[in-house]
Amino acid sequence: MQDAKMYDDTLVTTRLMTTGSTTYLVFETMDLSEAPSTPTGFSMLPHLDHELHFTGGTHDTGPDKTTWTLDNATDAGITGAYADPYIDCVVVSTADGGYQITSGITMASDGKSFSILDSALNDQGDAVGDLRSAEIYAGRAVSASVTLSKTFMREEDRPLIEGNTRLKKTVIEHRRSGAYEILVSSDVAQVPDRTTDFTPATVGATESGHQTAWCHGQARDTHITLRSTTAAPVIWTSVETHGTYSTNER
Repeated sequence: MQDAKMYDDTLVTTRLMTTGSTTYLVFETMDLSEAPSTPTGFSMLPHLDHELHFTGGTHDTGPDKTTWTLDNATDAGITGAYADPYIDCVVVSTADGGYQITSGITMASDGKSFSILDSALNDQGDAVGDLRSAEIYAGRAVSASVTLSKTFMREEDRPLIEGNTRLKKTVIEHRRSGAYEILVSSDVAQVPDRTTDFTPATVGATESGHQTAWCHGQARDTHITLRSTTAAPVIWTSVETHGTYSTNER
């Protein structure tokens, strides 16, 4: 990364990318407006790094797979260490299932195309396993996480730093969000990590609502992390913590 500037609701970044012996200066933009529009035919706005858009591909046999060719000169020719992680997430239009694909994606050795095995599509519930006519968005999945601040009970607007605060549950409010997880971990070695997943009722859609995660433990030992590793948008709007407080520090 070389530089980043904000212009109204647009973030402009510059970065260096090396292909073979040639180094390019790449300019990229990201729309940070409050309510970006969802593409026609999709139930959500895909969030992908180096996002590419395709309206169709080709299908091959032996092994059975669908292949898409990169149609932009600046996207082609990625080789070597850049090939495998170049495209690792595909979002399929609602008309073709509305699911996301994060496995079975293979980049060609010359970096000019990528393929998805039919078996990977079958795992998503696609009985045909053929996306040659489907509209898709492809790119690199964006991983986002935030660890919540340690919880303190308050009295007269002052945190009570002495005593014993025990957490019972945390309620996360989300808005227009896809799947995400709540990870509850502890500094106590005997306490295992606990993960609570939020998944929208409709595949490929986003929802607004609440997700509860049980987090029994002392506040000083407990860590709560929200994580999103898909192309779905996620907006966490509030956190509500339930627990008890005692002046006994043990």
